[in-house]
Amino acid sequence: MSLWDDSECETFYADGRASATEACVVRISDGRIVVDANGANGGWMYEGEEVGPDHFSLTSLTHDGKAKLHRCAGDEALDGSWREGGVYGMWRITLGRSEA
Repeated sequence: MSLWDDSECETFYADGRASATEACVVRISDGRIVVDANGANGGWMYEGEEVGPDHFSLTSLTHDGKAKLHRCAGDEALDGSWREGGVYGMWRITLGRSEA
């Protein structure tokens, strides 16, 4: 399992709201990914499956959300899109300290 503590998620909103940044933890193991944040908004978690090398499809049951994340080989960031109900946007997760 690969674990990145102290990662940072920057969320961009399509409706023009200001972007938000919060700390998160990313875990990838056996074709599964979990992104877990305990931010000021009460926290959230997305989890999902690898659908291609370093390409993930995720869901959040608590936020009725769907998301995609992609990582280029050797990159220290994951980029993608998200949708929660009628709200949607993009996000970038900068990976922090790694524990393999």
